[in-house]
Amino acid sequence: MIHKYVIPLTLALALGTFGNFPAQSEPEDQTAQLQQRLAEIRERLKLTEAQSEQITPIVETHLEAMRVVLEDYGIDLQDDPKSRKRLRLRELRALGKDTDKVRSATADKLSAVLDEAQMKEYRKIQAENKAEMREYLMRPR
Repeated sequence: MIHKYVIPLTLALALGTFGNFPAQSEPEDQTAQLQQRLAEIRERLKLTEAQSEQITPIVETHLEAMRVVLEDYGIDLQDDPKSRKRLRLRELRALGKDTDKVRSATADKLSAVLDEAQMKEYRKIQAENKAEMREYLMRPR
């Protein structure tokens, strides 16, 4: 099972629902944020109850894969952003390729559950997420 303190931030990262990354949040706050963001995602994708149940294991796998990729590059969203490792351009490009692979694999799995309109909206969410992650990584310490 995925560590309960990592899920909220990683899910937010994976689904691109935070405007910022609240690394200093208490676990209870993170769980509340997670529930709120999940509700927003359900609404935005117009998920049925059956779809919500079907995508849960896909999202959990996605979260774990994203956590591993970020960890491989020394990124821990729970750390103070000021103490995070500064990545070089080559590392940033490699990170982008690795996270794109994870996103692509997840999108392939989700396409079996979501309809065309939902997948289109999911891709928008992913594009927003990618932009937020880029901004987060480029933000001065």
